[in-house]
Amino acid sequence: MKEILVLGIGNLLMMDDGIGVNVVETLKKRNTNPGIRYVIGETDIYFCLNHIQKASYTVIVDAACLDKEPGAIRAIPLGQVFKNPIRPISAHDFHLFSQIEMTDKIIEGLFIGVEPYKIDYSFGLSAILQEQYFKIVERIENIITSCIR
Repeated sequence: MKEILVLGIGNLLMMDDGIGVNVVETLKKRNTNPGIRYVIGETDIYFCLNHIQKASYTVIVDAACLDKEPGAIRAIPLGQVFKNPIRPISAHDFHLFSQIEMTDKIIEGLFIGVEPYKIDYSFGLSAILQEQYFKIVERIENIITSCIR
């Protein structure tokens, strides 16, 4: 079985930008699989890189501009994220994903993006994402579970 790192990134002070952190915190509390390590990375790139370097498979959960309805989820293999020259996804892709590319290690994994409704200075998710929160968590948990098989 792979040792899976699930990393929640985002800024909790920027409304829906914190969706990845919120989801991973929830999943961490109910995790019963010792093969999955949930880590809250927020916006600390080097902290995230340190954990990514040690993992055999990495799942990154973050808010992402997908041109979909708020709460929509898209899972993209990390290899595709790195190959896409535009990469119009995560607000954190420039820094974290650029740094990942610079490492010597081939990072195997998945990016799970959640379409935000609003990113602005405020603590907590928008009402729209709050309404969908448990469905979002369940869908992401199912995606992660499918990675284990």
